[in-house]
Amino acid sequence: MNKTFTNNYSPAADMWDNGGGMDQELNFYLELLGPQGTANGQTLVMECGTGQFLLPLLQRGHAAIGMDENKAKLENLRRQGNLAGCCPVVSQGSLEDIESSYRFAGIVAFNTILHILKTDELALFFKTAFEHLNPGGLLLFSHDNLFETWRPKQWSFTDTTCFDDGFKRLEKTFTPTDHLRGIVEMQQYCITSKKGLTHHSYTTHTVRFYPMTELTLMLEESGFEQVRTHADLAPEPVCDTDVKGRVLYIIATKP
Repeated sequence: MNKTFTNNYSPAADMWDNGGGMDQELNFYLELLGPQGTANGQTLVMECGTGQFLLPLLQRGHAAIGMDENKAKLENLRRQGNLAGCCPVVSQGSLEDIESSYRFAGIVAFNTILHILKTDELALFFKTAFEHLNPGGLLLFSHDNLFETWRPKQWSFTDTTCFDDGFKRLEKTFTPTDHLRGIVEMQQYCITSKKGLTHHSYTTHTVRFYPMTELTLMLEESGFEQVRTHADLAPEPVCDTDVKGRVLYIIATKP
């Protein structure tokens, strides 16, 4: 994985607690998992950050653990977990660091694969995820939709989210470096304001956009079945010829 992404976020770990919740993603995942899937074991949350997905999952009574390569975010997560009355089990590292005997009912990886720049490394990520799932287990990951995220001919993206007590504004600009493989240099500026407190973050990192067909083939080669893509958490999956929505969520099942 692109280490620059991981390291750049350490000074701004506190900002992520003000970035808004993930209730929609959580409800989407739990509906996919179902009661039978919940009984199938724990959920592993990759790149769990400050716990915006992991902590609500634990608070709903579901067994889950988290991993992240950013120490500052994990410290923040533990602190938030203690305040919320739960003690999250988290560790610093990546999927490759998990003991080979561990199995999960589900593996969640939001906004992760963009930072895996090499095809063989992404293929290894999928194969490792497959090995760590119980039969019937789910892999759920998300990534920005290239064609909906960028404004036509401007190579930029701006988004504002309003909260009851503040807002979050995100601005991204992209400079293509490899048109064939979809690799770009991304600059990201984020300002978050809640309850009168304001946090700023400016980062630069290299990301890669993978087409849906390539992702589907790689997942199937890893052994997954029932691969489907949902745009912006819509209930019905989309096909590769009609992809609308800013964020794409891909689900794959281990038979």
